[in-house]
Amino acid sequence: MPRHRLICILPMRLTVALLVACAACAPGRAQPASPPPSPAAAAECGEPRVDPGERWTDPSPHRCAYVAVNGIRLQYLDWGGRGEPVVLLHGSGSTAHSFDDLAPRLTDRHRVLGLTRRGHGHSDHSDGGYTIAQTAADVLAFLDALGIRRAHLVAHSLAGAEITRLATEHPDRVASLVYLDALPDWQAEWAMVDAPVARPTPAAGFGSMAERVEWLRRYFYGFWTPALEADLRYGRPNREAVDALDADAVPLAPAYAGLRAPVLVIHTTRSLRTRFPWLLEPTAAPGERDAAQAWLNRHHNPNALAVVERFRQQVPGARVVVIEGHHYIHNSNPEPVVAEIRAFLEHSERALRMPPGASHTRRVSRVVVEP
Repeated sequence: MPRHRLICILPMRLTVALLVACAACAPGRAQPASPPPSPAAAAECGEPRVDPGERWTDPSPHRCAYVAVNGIRLQYLDWGGRGEPVVLLHGSGSTAHSFDDLAPRLTDRHRVLGLTRRGHGHSDHSDGGYTIAQTAADVLAFLDALGIRRAHLVAHSLAGAEITRLATEHPDRVASLVYLDALPDWQAEWAMVDAPVARPTPAAGFGSMAERVEWLRRYFYGFWTPALEADLRYGRPNREAVDALDADAVPLAPAYAGLRAPVLVIHTTRSLRTRFPWLLEPTAAPGERDAAQAWLNRHHNPNALAVVERFRQQVPGARVVVIEGHHYIHNSNPEPVVAEIRAFLEHSERALRMPPGASHTRRVSRVVVEP
């Protein structure tokens, strides 16, 4: 694992289209613990994509189930646990399985659930409704259907727009907010100079699941985990949903200043290891490696830090952490992410028990992760 040191500071858009293309070839009450998964429950996850003759089993200890909301059926994962519920919301093009690595590490103190949004995975792929307003309403209806009065919401990527809307419109339903590389400012990213080195793509597509996995490991992630594999195998690409949600989120000006719940932001900067992993191979051209590093230094990382600073100015009481890692930060850097989330949730629950008017702010911090 990378080493990380904590430095106290006083006072991409994600290539979703590429992933989709690759996949296509009041105080809340403690929730009761859910039953452990069974073979029958595992069948509710739907059929994973496997090659002929291949056998694969999802190793994550969750139960799969469905809930009817707003005229559609959404799949959710239930890792069990006791305590205030935590609801995990995935990024565009992914599924709740992308949290398979993270979720089991929170169940000792929380009931942990993951919702797969409409148009993704084995949730219904509706004829419309692919707006942030609608998917945020789906999250609210999910809480209602499960009898959850208030939850900690953990969002990755696009889901940051959903939890921001839900928290500003229904603050009484939100115990706290966690943004995992989920402060979308895509207008700024699209205005940014394009990366000078293109990610290699297979000319003839993929002949097997093993080839897909190897390409993603080598060129997109630079690493691989069971959660990423489950996310790939249970994913059901829907270009309409991805494009419509991304387009809807772009012009939104997030009303961060209206947030009233405790907030944790874990945002990323990038390195060659986490953005251009194939350029670290011995056969990579030194000129491409230097050009990629210069682009990170001059464009990508300054933009990421500017996004964080704009958020910090709007929500000065938030805990803000910057980590060098992949966009899927909860998969690439699990140790610091889990430690931050666990500490934050514990602090947030203490804050919820404070008398009205008491402060629950924490110092803003920056985490630098060294290779």
